[in-house]
Amino acid sequence: MEIQIGNIKLFLILIITFYGFLLSVLISVGQLIADVKSIKSWLLLDLFFVFSLYQIHYIFFIMDLLNDYKILNIFPITAVYLLGPVMFFITKQSLIKNYKIRPASIVHFIPAIIASALSIIFIFSSDNQAPLLLYHGYYYNQNIMIIGLSGWWFFISYLALSVKDFSFSDLKKAKK
Repeated sequence: MEIQIGNIKLFLILIITFYGFLLSVLISVGQLIADVKSIKSWLLLDLFFVFSLYQIHYIFFIMDLLNDYKILNIFPITAVYLLGPVMFFITKQSLIKNYKIRPASIVHFIPAIIASALSIIFIFSSDNQAPLLLYHGYYYNQNIMIIGLSGWWFFISYLALSVKDFSFSDLKKAKK
């Protein structure tokens, strides 16, 4: 019986990704246990949750199980729409002293909810549509691809908003 090099590489990638997923979950829960009242702990919990969504999707992609579990195809869509606001709030929390997140800030997460709902609708309403060959496994069909690509623009715009008010002179003042 021969062991193929490709299978060993695939197995190693799968193991590393699975441990990355477990580490993300453990770090996020550990952050929350360490300081429940801190908004920064909740933001880091959200960040590692987003990373774990990507990693669990990748594990199922590598194992070629995404067609069996179609609902997992919303994970990267949800993650990309959550990543922008989470990074925005982490950046603001880190750069601005006494930055407070108001309850009205939940508005920033509404696009993630809408994109996830649309993804579910498009995944289950397109059973007769052939899977997309471009990025197969990442985007289930063309509608999901459009939602996913608009999510990346959403993320990039949040990155721009995060650093809009940032200046290196503020960083020098903060160090003093």
